[in-house]
Amino acid sequence: MIDYEDFFGNTIQGLKVNPFFIRLFKRRWYVMALVMPGKEIHRFGLDRINQIEILDSKFNYPKDFSPQDYYTDYYGVFHDEKPMTIRLKAYREKPHYLRSLPLHHNQHEIESNADYTIFEYKIAPTYDFIQEILSHGNQLEVLSPDAFRLQIKAIIQEMHDFYE
Repeated sequence: MIDYEDFFGNTIQGLKVNPFFIRLFKRRWYVMALVMPGKEIHRFGLDRINQIEILDSKFNYPKDFSPQDYYTDYYGVFHDEKPMTIRLKAYREKPHYLRSLPLHHNQHEIESNADYTIFEYKIAPTYDFIQEILSHGNQLEVLSPDAFRLQIKAIIQEMHDFYE
């Protein structure tokens, strides 16, 4: 059982969880757990767990569950979007960077020339993946799908508006 406080100031006390695995992402540790009763895995930042009580009750860890498989089409800790095929166009030195350190294990190079390289991913467009794309600034462009491209464009427009 845990007491948990999120970054919005919401506190949940006495939350019974079955811990499945821990995950490290961007220097933060998360415990991925089932909130009982339930069937969905939720993430809890370890730094935001205020109290832990170990209960006598036991649970059976599913034999067919794999944390690696759970995150195979995901980047980061969020698991709230469906995977899709995403194409990114990389400019300047970014293609070399992405070849040496891929954004995701299923990265494929689709097209390359002196001006740019197009990479393709089967990945969920989660918050963490969006933040990663934005962190590459003007060296990375979302080509497709169109809805995701428009979502990134809206975020960039909002950022632009901050400076007006």
